[in-house]
Amino acid sequence: MESAGAEVARVALEMLSGIPYPKIHIFCGPGNNGGDGFVAARHLINRGAQVWVYTTKNQDRYLNDSLISLNVLKNMGIETITLDEKLVPQLPLSGDLIIDALLGTGTQGPLKEPIHSLIHHVNNSGLAVLSVDLVSGQDGNMKEQDWVPIQADVTLSLGALKPSQVFMPNASYSGRVQWTPLGFPRHRMMEIPWMLVESEDILPVWPRRLDHGHKGLGGKLLVWAGSRGMMGAGHLCTKAAQMAGASMVQWVCPENQLDIAQTLNPEAMALPLPIIDDDLDVESSINVILDRLSWADALVIGPGLGTSPKTLEVMNKILAEIEIPLLLDADALNLLAPLQKDRPVSKGPCIITPHRGEAQRCFGDVPSGGTDLMQWVSKIARDYNLCLHLKGPPSLTATSIGEVFVNGSGNELLSTAGSGDMLSGITGALLAMGILPPHAIFAAAHVHGLCADILKEKHGALGHNTLDLLEQLPTVLNHT
Repeated sequence: MESAGAEVARVALEMLSGIPYPKIHIFCGPGNNGGDGFVAARHLINRGAQVWVYTTKNQDRYLNDSLISLNVLKNMGIETITLDEKLVPQLPLSGDLIIDALLGTGTQGPLKEPIHSLIHHVNNSGLAVLSVDLVSGQDGNMKEQDWVPIQADVTLSLGALKPSQVFMPNASYSGRVQWTPLGFPRHRMMEIPWMLVESEDILPVWPRRLDHGHKGLGGKLLVWAGSRGMMGAGHLCTKAAQMAGASMVQWVCPENQLDIAQTLNPEAMALPLPIIDDDLDVESSINVILDRLSWADALVIGPGLGTSPKTLEVMNKILAEIEIPLLLDADALNLLAPLQKDRPVSKGPCIITPHRGEAQRCFGDVPSGGTDLMQWVSKIARDYNLCLHLKGPPSLTATSIGEVFVNGSGNELLSTAGSGDMLSGITGALLAMGILPPHAIFAAAHVHGLCADILKEKHGALGHNTLDLLEQLPTVLNHT
């Protein structure tokens, strides 16, 4: 409770940066969330804030650590205000911030008074709101509910992320979600199978090229992508890989599309696959790709690949020989669907990046969201011994040992043709630079989402394509 309350105070002061002697209202429920609010109040008062503390139950209803924290406040001379249904509508809410420490993860069913009236009053106050652990009035396991919870600007999720904080439409009430592990030991965190990916986890440790390095040290990526009418997918993938940091990218494509590939991306080396009767020469294509695998540090297969039977035949032959990190996306997944548990995808580590439709073709029915979806992606990744990245919103990365990483960045600008090809290229670059597959894909997904967030903030939600997203990548990666 001490750690939680201190974190709440820290985030509150970040939200109020630049405001001297801020005025803060803290609403404390009868459980542990209320205790967190009492501790936060003490820290904020000690930092010079003007604080009003409200309770929804008489003080004799508080127990254990919450009672201790309340008594500390009383010993400091801070009087709390006990709310009832009649007092709530008359409550003047002026100032700078409301801290919502009313209800926690135990909330179920419609709200009772005075909580129901208080939530309505807070939502109509016009003040910024910071919610502690979970937006009050929200069921943490649900993606949708019939009653309205508090609308927060920021939610500080304590210890573990809650499904309602990431699955729409409930997630919209949480505002911007921040997560703190509160010093939970690693073995305890592993009992909680989902964690939030944040920028401070990603950007400071993004691999950088050495000042005295050369192009052979930055990662060599092989990308098999593109077919007639779909060469743009290969362009977006290879270009994103180059911009994300891969020193050398080679684009594998049918020889009758070679001129298009070299025109679209002259910086990517091109590797043509032989053609017979306007389709791949299977044996020759297999040999071309296998010969080049020894050069590459990682391999991406799928963007715009097409779904011809001969393409599948080539892929089936080479997959059994691949030992370097592999990413399968788009048509590669459509060709392999449905995936079988007893069929290893490759000898080395493998990432698959389906959207919901592709996931359904590969594995059958996909839960709509919430805890069921979290558990589903975890089980699939474990059962198939691979890294599964299910595109969102929100996007979820499940590892072969059952961890699930939730990405909170991104917006509707990602729902455009070519966006997934860009993600594959960024991920492929990280794999080529030696980043482990789970870290590579959730880092790439977060940066991918940040590109959309920056683009929308700069220019609004309309009038953009994937190349516009790609242009934001240097800004994101250099903002450490």
